[in-house]
Amino acid sequence: SSTVGATLLSVLEMVVMHETDLVMEIVNLAREQMLLHDATRVVQVGLKIGELSCVAPEALTFAFSEVIKGTELEHATLTIHYISATARCPQHGIMRLELAKGLVCPVCQTLIPDIVTGEELELD
Repeated sequence: SSTVGATLLSVLEMVVMHETDLVMEIVNLAREQMLLHDATRVVQVGLKIGELSCVAPEALTFAFSEVIKGTELEHATLTIHYISATARCPQHGIMRLELAKGLVCPVCQTLIPDIVTGEELELD
């Protein structure tokens, strides 16, 4: 129905806006690094994005390509390193999470809220 379509469109717009705000901050951080290192251009921007970071990589990539137009980063490439979600199970140690099953050990199904990796969102 048109209501579902309109709702989906507004959700997608919010995701792109969120990622655009993140990219604008990334561009500002890259500019700070340029000044710090007396550089005139940026060739590559690397990011670490964790599975649990609530960032949509496709929307982030799209926003990056739009935000850098006309800036010192215009010809820079965006490289994203995805970080899997892992947590520490008391019985089995550090385990890769199967997010569809929640924050539970994939072996014993014990709730494991002690996240080790997967929440990253940082320049690489």
